[in-house]
Amino acid sequence: MRAAAYDSTTVRLMGMRANRVIAMAFAISGFLAALAAIFFIARRDAIDPFMGLFPVLKAFVACVLGGSSAACRARWSAGSCWASSRSC
Repeated sequence: MRAAAYDSTTVRLMGMRANRVIAMAFAISGFLAALAAIFFIARRDAIDPFMGLFPVLKAFVACVLGGSSAACRARWSAGSCWASSRSC
């Protein structure tokens, strides 16, 4: 999956179907999100419009603080790339 996300042309040349790998990753993540929502609703016994606000907020903060796989983007998310933006 990492190779398909990084360079899909090389993955295709190696004989793997990059589009299928990416589609399966989306399908699995969608299934797991639906399963988590079912467990979350079953635990609360009620549905309201703001019930997912705090879990989504926590996930967003974790993504921003954790950064991404590229070092420059990770530095940008922490705000430390201001002075050295020419190197990015």
